This record gives sequence, C-alpha cells and structure tokens, in this order.
Amino acid sequence: MGRSNQRRSDPAVKKARHYYFMARFGHVLLALLLLAASAGGVLWLNQNLAVRQWSVEAPEPIKGLIEARMQAMLDRSFMQTRPGLLRQQWLDQIADMQEVQIVRQLPHTLQITARARRPVALWQDSQNRVHLFDSRGTIYRLLARDESPDLPLLRLHQKQLPAAHKLLQLLAEQHKIEALSEISANSKYWRLYFSHGATWRLAQKNVKQQISAMVNLLSQPRWRQGEWSVDTRIQNRWFIRPAARGGVI
Repeated sequence: MGRSNQRRSDPAVKKARHYYFMARFGHVLLALLLLAASAGGVLWLNQNLAVRQWSVEAPEPIKGLIEARMQAMLDRSFMQTRPGLLRQQWLDQIADMQEVQIVRQLPHTLQITARARRPVALWQDSQNRVHLFDSRGTIYRLLARDESPDLPLLRLHQKQLPAAHKLLQLLAEQHKIEALSEISANSKYWRLYFSHGATWRLAQKNVKQQISAMVNLLSQPRWRQGEWSVDTRIQNRWFIRPAARGGVI
C-alpha cells in the first residue's frame, strides 16, 4: 500500500481560519446593525422632534413674513427645520432682514429673533430706479411705490457707493446727517445738499479732514447764524457764500 503525497490540514490552522471568518462576519453584521440603528434613530428624531410651536421676536413686517413662512411649511420635521437651513433661506428671501437667530428648544419649539436693516439713504441708479441703502453700505431692494422715507438721495455711480457710505458715516459723526437731502458726485469732488439751500462741495481726497474743519469753522460766532454754501475744493482757499452775498476766506 503506497503512502499518499497529500498533506493533511492542521486542525489548529483550520480552526483559526474558521474563527477569523466568523469574526469578519461578526464585524460586518455589527456595522449593518449600527447603520440600521442610526437610520432608525434619524427617522425617529425626524418625526418625533418635529416643530409644533415657535415664537418670533422681530419688528414688523419681518415678524409677519417669518410667521407666514412657518405657517406655510408642510414639513416641519427635525431635518427641515434645522436652524442653519432656515436662517439661510430667510436671509435670501426677506430683503429687509439684516440678521436672524434661531434656537431650537427640544422637543418641539423654535425661538426666532430677527433684526431689520436700517436704511440710511436712497440710491438712484442709471435707469432712475430708487433703491434702499442700509447702514452697512448695502443696496438691498427697490423702493416700493407706496414708500416715501425721509432719507438723503445718492445720485452717483454704483462704484462710488462704498466711498459714499464712508461719507455718510463721517456726516453722522458730526451730526450733519439729519439735515442732508442729497449727495451727487463726479470723479473729483462731492456735492452735498442740505435743508434750507445749504450746499457743500468737497474734494474727494482728505474728505474727513475737510468735514471736521468745516464743522469747526461753521460753529464759530461769525458763521453760526444762517445757511451757507461752502466750497473746499481748493485746499488753501475756501469759498463761503450765504444766500444774499458771497465771501472768500
């Protein structure tokens, strides 16, 4: 009887391979169970933590617009009412809203706080359309037909708006913004129109120093009374012209 050339399998090796495959199978099964549990948890959260009530703290008409959007939502599930998602949607949709903070209070409540933009001027574009211009220097929407805010009008090119925003801030610091009615500009100077016919012509360079010096000058007894048209475009020769007569200083 001949001796077989086949090698017998070592029982220990065979057993080790069996344990290895069983361990791999166990890991895969555990991962599937965790995935299923996670999916089930997400579905449970999505349905059982849906928004059922909310509070809105905001000025009108922003408050009404937010309330209307919440009422119109057919799906107020957890995923569809994520604060970051709602915030971006509303900022894109509600032009008059500057910022909104949304806080979720589990299990079913949203607390919503919104701030309105503060318009500081009107901008007239090249097609004579009038836009609202806010305190951050942003054009944010067209003026509605039924709106007539008492704000200064900017008649200038759109590329000049950042500089006009800085000019408005300088005037506000000097308490001159309330009397301002209009700003126009060319490539070299500003022309400012105030109430009672007063006008200022300012070189666009060193405008901060010009405004500060002009305010100090007009506060002196000689110039305190009356309304003046002032031209500071020549640095060392300013012109002040009252309504009835002119003068050079």
